[in-house]
Amino acid sequence: MKHWWGALQGLMLLLFVMGILGEFEISGVSFPVNRAEHTPLLLQDSGDSGFFVLTPPVYGNKNLVFRSIERPVSSVVPGNSREVREKFQVVSSPPTPPARKNGKYDPSVEQKLEIFKNRPLSETSKSTGIRVFVYVDPKYLAENGFRETLSEISKKIRDAGGRVLEANANPIVAVIPNENVLNEVESIQGVVYIRDSETWGALPLAGSVTSEGVYNVSANYAWAKGYYGQGIKAGILDVYYGGFSNYQDLVNQGELPTNTYLYSDYGTGVGVHGSACAEVLYDVAPGISGLYLGIANDTEEMYNVTKWFLENGVKVISHSVAHFAWLPTQFDSNGDNNPEFWDVYKVIEYAINNGATWVNSAGDFRLEHWEGDWRDQDNDGYLDIYGTPSSYGIEYDREGIQVVLNSNYASTFLAWIRWSDYPYPDSGPSNDFDAYLYCWNGSSWVLKASSERWQNGAFGQEPLEVLSLDLNSAGLADGNNHYCMVVVEEYYAPDASQMHFDIWWKGIAGYWYYSDSTYNPMVKTGSVTPPADHPEVIAVGAVGWENVTKPTVLTSEGPGYNPYLGSGTWLKPNVVAPVGVSTSSYGTQGFGGTSASAPHVAGVVADLLSVVPSLSPSTVMKILELTARDINVSGPDYLTGYGLVNASDATPQVVHWIYPTPPIGSIIDTPNVTFNLTTLYKALNESNLTLDGAVYSMTGGSNDKAWWYTATLQEGGHTFNATTLDKFNVWIVRTKTQGFTINLSEKNPVEGIDGDPSTAPKDLWADDDTVSPDSSEIVNETFVWKDANDAYTSPCTGHTYNITELQLKADSDYIYILLRFADPLPVGTNPAPFVGVGFDVNGDNSIDYTAYAFLNKPGVSEGTAEFLDVYNSSWDNVALEDPTHTVFVALNNAVEMQIPREVIGNPDGVIGISAWVYEGLGGSTICSGSDQITDNGNTITSVDITQVPFFSNLLWVFLLLMGVLISLRRR
Repeated sequence: MKHWWGALQGLMLLLFVMGILGEFEISGVSFPVNRAEHTPLLLQDSGDSGFFVLTPPVYGNKNLVFRSIERPVSSVVPGNSREVREKFQVVSSPPTPPARKNGKYDPSVEQKLEIFKNRPLSETSKSTGIRVFVYVDPKYLAENGFRETLSEISKKIRDAGGRVLEANANPIVAVIPNENVLNEVESIQGVVYIRDSETWGALPLAGSVTSEGVYNVSANYAWAKGYYGQGIKAGILDVYYGGFSNYQDLVNQGELPTNTYLYSDYGTGVGVHGSACAEVLYDVAPGISGLYLGIANDTEEMYNVTKWFLENGVKVISHSVAHFAWLPTQFDSNGDNNPEFWDVYKVIEYAINNGATWVNSAGDFRLEHWEGDWRDQDNDGYLDIYGTPSSYGIEYDREGIQVVLNSNYASTFLAWIRWSDYPYPDSGPSNDFDAYLYCWNGSSWVLKASSERWQNGAFGQEPLEVLSLDLNSAGLADGNNHYCMVVVEEYYAPDASQMHFDIWWKGIAGYWYYSDSTYNPMVKTGSVTPPADHPEVIAVGAVGWENVTKPTVLTSEGPGYNPYLGSGTWLKPNVVAPVGVSTSSYGTQGFGGTSASAPHVAGVVADLLSVVPSLSPSTVMKILELTARDINVSGPDYLTGYGLVNASDATPQVVHWIYPTPPIGSIIDTPNVTFNLTTLYKALNESNLTLDGAVYSMTGGSNDKAWWYTATLQEGGHTFNATTLDKFNVWIVRTKTQGFTINLSEKNPVEGIDGDPSTAPKDLWADDDTVSPDSSEIVNETFVWKDANDAYTSPCTGHTYNITELQLKADSDYIYILLRFADPLPVGTNPAPFVGVGFDVNGDNSIDYTAYAFLNKPGVSEGTAEFLDVYNSSWDNVALEDPTHTVFVALNNAVEMQIPREVIGNPDGVIGISAWVYEGLGGSTICSGSDQITDNGNTITSVDITQVPFFSNLLWVFLLLMGVLISLRRR
C-alpha cells in the first residue's frame, strides 16, 4: 500500500501552490489569499534562500498584517520550513473575528440550497427548499417583547418568500427556497444566526444482531413476584429518522399494548427504530397501563413531547438517541411572555425534576472516539491528534483521524466535533474551529466534506462541527477501500488553549497509517455520548445476549465528563443490558446496539415502579446500581458500570412463612412452634421476629434464604409478624400480622382410628391378602390398593420408606385412609417421614387437595390422634377450622387418616387418589431430592367412594334407637 505514498510529499507540495485569492501584507508586500482552498502559502526568505510556509490558520483572516523579524520576504515559491513562526509574527489583527464567513448563516445552508434547488429536502419541509432554524438575538426579544417580536419576524420571513413552520420559540423554524430569500431573511433586524435544521445532530443508536435477551435481565422472576409494570405508564422518545412507522401494526398484532399513543408533528417518522425500542420495553414490562410514543427533532418539540408524557402520568422515559447538538432555544413554557433558556439537557432535567426516570443509551462509539485538550505543538493551526507533530501543514499519523471508508461496510460517514465553549444562556461560543474530510484519490488529496459553522458569539450557535459524507454521491460507493482523514483547524479561537475536544465518528471500515505503525486515533475512555453523560440519567451499555458477562465491542466507555454540566467525572454507564433481541420490527436480523439495551432497563424500571410508583428517579438509579449483577471486573467500572441490570433483585423480595410456621388463623396442636421465613429469589439480611409483642432476632447468615426461630408457647391465641431487609439493603419487607391458636386438647377420631388396623373397631379395614401388587379392587366394601416394591430411600439418612398398601372407606361425613408401610415408622423425632395423600375430586387427573401427616412434628406420639393438615391447590391449609376431627394416628407400621368430606370439596362418586412419602429433617426442611422421588406419588388411581360405604356413628345411634322403639312397641 505504501508504494503510492512515496510521492505524497511532492503531491502535497503541488497542493500548497494552488491559486489563492485575497491578500495579506508582509513588510509592505501584498500576497493573495484564499482560505477556502486551505492551501498553505509558501514564502521564500530572500536573505538566506530558505523557504517558509504560512498555513491557512496563520493568514486565514483577510487583511492581516505580518512583518519579518529578521529579513524581508521576496517571493512566493514552493518550499517548506519549520521556522516560519520564528521568522514572522502578527503585527496587528482584529480583536474579534470577521463579521462573516458567508453571512449570518452557516456555509452548509447555502450549499444545500444549491444541491436541493427546486426540489424538497425531505417530507418534513412541506415545500421546496430547506428547513432552517432562524435565531433571534435574545436582547432584541427582551427589548421588544417575546411573542410580538417572533410574530413580526415570522411575517417578514413570509414576506421575503419563506415559509414559517413554527414560531412559538427562538429559533423560528422556516423553509427557505433559495439564496435570495436567505439573504433577505438574514437582513431582518434581530436575526443573528441561521443554521440547517436537518444535519445529523441526533443519531438513533441501533445495531444488527440476532436472538432474544429479555430473560437475561431476570424479568420473569420479577413477574413471578407480581411486579410486571402494572399501573405504570412508559414513554419512548425518538427522532424523525428513528420513527414508529409500523407501530399501529404492532398494536394490532399484540406486540404493543392496545393503550399505545403517539405524539408527533411529523406523523410516524420514516423508520422503525422507535417501534423496536417500544417492543423491548413492553416485553420486559408487559403489565404497563399505557405506552406513549413521541417524535422530536428540536428542543421545543422535545419539551412538548416530554410535557405530554408527564401530563399523562409517564414515569419512565426511554431514549435511545445520541444528541451531539444540544439545540439552544428560547420559549415561553409557562405562558408569562417571559421566555426561558432550554436545550436538550434542560428538557431532561425538567422530566427528572417532575418525577420521571430518564433512561438513555450510552452509545456505540468505544472504537470511534477521540478526546483531548487543544494541542498545536507545531503552531500550524491543526489539532494534534496523536504524538508530536514537527512541521507545518497536515502531518500524517499526527494531525488527522485516518479512517478507511468502504461502501460495503457503510454508505455514510459521519463525524461530530465538540469543544468546551459554553457561555450559555447569555450568548453562543466565540472560539471558532472548522473540520474537513480529505480522501486520497490515488494521485492527490481531495476535499470531500467540510464543516465551517459560525462560532462568533451569536445565540443559537454551538461549539459543534458536523461532517457528513454520502459515499454514493461522493463517487466512493465502489466497494473498495478509500483512505481518508478528518482534520480540525483553528479558524479564530482566542481561548484555544482552554478548549477540550470530543470527536465521535461513525461509518468506517477501519483505520490506516502512513508510516507510524503505533498510530492510534482511538481514545476509548470518555466515549459515552450525550445526553447519557448527564449524572442523573441512567446510561445503559450493552452486553451480548449470548454471553452477558462480555460487553459488546462498540459499547461506549466512561467516565462521564461534560464541562457544560459541571466539573468532575462520574460513573457511566450506570448498568448494562442485553442486545441482539428479536423484535417484530427488525425481524430475524435482531435489534442491537445500546438502542436495544436502554429499553430493557426502562422496562425493568417500570417493573420496579409497579412496587412503589412514587420512587424518585435518584432512588430508582440507586436500586438498579445496588442490585445489578457484577460482571467484567470486580466492582463498578467504566465499561459495564455496576453490571447487568437485574429485575429480580431490583424488585422487593417475596417472603413466605412456610410450615411449620402457623398460617393466619391456624390452630395447631403443639406448644413448640418454629417460625420460618423463606424466600425463593434472593438472600435475606437483617430480620426480626415480633411474637406477642416481644422482638427476637432470627437466626441465619447474611446469604441465607431462610430464617427460623423456635418458641415454646402456652395454649391459647398468639400473634406474630416479621421485618426483613434484603442483602442489598434496598427493600424492607414486612410480613402481615398473623394470628394462630395453640390447642392442646385431646383430638377426637370419630370412628376410633388408632393406627392399628388389627384393633380398629367394627372391622373397618379389609383383609388384603387376595389383592395383587400394583393393582386395586373392592374388598368387603373397602377400596384396597396394593403397591409393588418400589421403596423410597432417603439420600440424606439412608432410611427406607416403603408404602405397601392404601385402603379407603367413606361415610356421609368423612373419608378414612389407611397407609401401611413395610417397616415400623419413626414418630415425633427428626428425621421422620411426611406421609401424604392426594385427592383428585374434579376428574382432571391432577391433585386438588393434599392431606399431610407430619410424623416429625414435636409432640407426636404413637397411637395418639394428631392434627392432620389438608392443603388445596393454592397451598392454603383448608383444615384450619377442624382441629379436632381432621386427624391422623400413627402406630407401628401404619398411618390412619380421618378427613371431613367438606374439607376436600364434598366429593361424591369417583375420585382420584395417590400417596407418597418424604423425609422431614426438622425446621421445615425436607431432604434434598425427596420431593421428586416418591413412592406411588406419580400415580392417580380412581375409586368410587359410593362403593365403600361405612356407617357413621349417627347412623348407628339412629339404628339403635329404632331397635329400641320397635322393641318397646312390641311390648
